[in-house]
Amino acid sequence: MLNNLRKLAIPVAGILFSGILFSQGTKKDNNIGGFEIRLNQVGYYPDALKMFMVSDALADSFKIKKQDGRIVFSGKLSEAKFWDKSGEKVQTGDFSSLKDSGKYFIELNTHAISYPFEIKPNLYHDLAIFATRAFYLQRASLTIDKRFAGDYSRPMGHPDTACYFHPSTGHNGGKKASPRGWYDAGDYNKYVVNAGVTMGTLMQLHELFPDYLPDGALNIPESGNRINDLVDEIRYELDWLLSMQDADGGVFVKVSNLKHDPFAMPDKTLEKRYIIGKSTGASLCFSAVLAQASRIMKPINNDYANYLLQCSQRAWNWAIQNPNKVFKNPPDVHTGEYFEDDFGNNFFWAASELYTTTSSPVYYHEFQKYSRPLDFSIGNWRNFLPDLGYFSLISQQSKLPENEKTVIKKRLYNIADSLLERMKVIPYRISVDNFTWGSNSDILDAAIIFEEAYHYSKERKYLNAAIENTDYVLGKNATSYSFVTGFGAHSPKNPHHRLSASDGIEGPIPGFLVGGPNSGHNDANNESWGVKYKYNEPARSYMDEQNSWASNEVAINWNAPLVFITGFLENSMGKEQKQPANKFKH
Repeated sequence: MLNNLRKLAIPVAGILFSGILFSQGTKKDNNIGGFEIRLNQVGYYPDALKMFMVSDALADSFKIKKQDGRIVFSGKLSEAKFWDKSGEKVQTGDFSSLKDSGKYFIELNTHAISYPFEIKPNLYHDLAIFATRAFYLQRASLTIDKRFAGDYSRPMGHPDTACYFHPSTGHNGGKKASPRGWYDAGDYNKYVVNAGVTMGTLMQLHELFPDYLPDGALNIPESGNRINDLVDEIRYELDWLLSMQDADGGVFVKVSNLKHDPFAMPDKTLEKRYIIGKSTGASLCFSAVLAQASRIMKPINNDYANYLLQCSQRAWNWAIQNPNKVFKNPPDVHTGEYFEDDFGNNFFWAASELYTTTSSPVYYHEFQKYSRPLDFSIGNWRNFLPDLGYFSLISQQSKLPENEKTVIKKRLYNIADSLLERMKVIPYRISVDNFTWGSNSDILDAAIIFEEAYHYSKERKYLNAAIENTDYVLGKNATSYSFVTGFGAHSPKNPHHRLSASDGIEGPIPGFLVGGPNSGHNDANNESWGVKYKYNEPARSYMDEQNSWASNEVAINWNAPLVFITGFLENSMGKEQKQPANKFKH
């Protein structure tokens, strides 16, 4: 890991102090779950809530020390609470009143010490940049240039200029060009439904903070074109999505092989690529994304924005005429399915985005017709689609009457308050304790609820809750891992990610959020490469192994909330730096 970090021009917070790697005082297990002090390994904003957890330590007090050993703060730990989700007795420490910038570590009265961390403004500037640049490094059909990617440059893979129509599309033979876009996850395929929630999340951040990540901030090929760099990155995926619309307005489901590629670089994976499936879900996700994108693109290119809206409306009309077109993998297809057979969330989201963009009474009646409860249901990404629709309806871009916006905002605050109540009873002070596939993104999606509530109410309790949920994915959890590659002293080294595994560089590409604890252990059954989990407790069901696609894979829809959270906090807590991002060394 250290060799990999030295390849980066951006210093990663919480890794090294003057070249000294700090280690934990008590260590029960080399892989997971044994480190006593669980904290945000990247650090804390000066004015932020600063909490950490202690596991099974039998300690009663702590000190905060600077890297030279000087004591700057002393405090007491709370009484221990048992958490059945991790099998631990958990104590809490609070040093929120320490506001001085600097590099620190925690020492318990048992002499155990923590990983290092920092207190500083612009705490998440580097993390936000790397998490966003991860999308550039996931681009298909493009040579990843050394000028922008440094050591992570690579030849073009998957040009996708001649993808075969699979019979599931309704086409009898033939080929279609479907280039560009992002690789979906640890694999090299491209999926419309997962692109939907990813794009919706990124565009929601841009609509809240349109000046964030301005031209040149990301150091990507489009930097210098006088367009916001986040918008440029979004455009790369948009151009692929447009290629997925059929002549009748319906939208194909995915571009993929018939089975997943082996672990090799993209230019070495040469299996046939197919356009596969056509569904109501894909068409509605497409419609929602393009309606929102047309708002963003209008001040940049009016003709392009109008074209996006027309494509969105065509996909909507197709879905209205085909409201129950379910996609299921045909027998010969073994890539990701993203199965869904209830499209109410999708209809509501698409209608909400179309109304916000057009103010048409037609779409007003449609989103009312498909109205979903404003709720935060944990389980998978589909449950977040209505929330994205509501966020757009209450935004300043929406012409929804103010009295109706007020009703939605009150519901948003009620949901946020209910999540706050959950935090009070969960010893790790998080709002989600249902550890399913992609649990880390579920926790960050809850943080987005808090940030949206804070944005409109300005009540600090919501911002504090978002901060604590973010602390969780950066180390304040029952595994002691910071779940973002390259950030934190104890972060994943072996994600399920073909690019990281095959690039010949020690350690993974930095800036990717892994899925996190998954009580389902879905990857534990295969005799030849199944993962043997060390713990059965849900909150500890994580393995830093390449084979662990159920707990250690990366995905664009998991990185999107990481980008949203860190970007929001930089705009709310930090004094955002406007200078361009440092480059990867090369």
